[in-house]
Amino acid sequence: MNCPTDSATTETAIAYLKEKKPDFLFIHFDQPDGVGHEIDITSRRTMNKCTRTTFY
Repeated sequence: MNCPTDSATTETAIAYLKEKKPDFLFIHFDQPDGVGHEIDITSRRTMNKCTRTTFY
């Protein structure tokens, strides 16, 4: 599934988990991954995106 935002990804994943009840599910959040590739995995901006994603 391709969602426009990380919030939409979260909502879609929750709905999928409730409906399908998979044994395993990989969820890709684009914001922290994109920043990590664009800037640096150890940058403050990357860490902020990871922290923000934690609260979804």
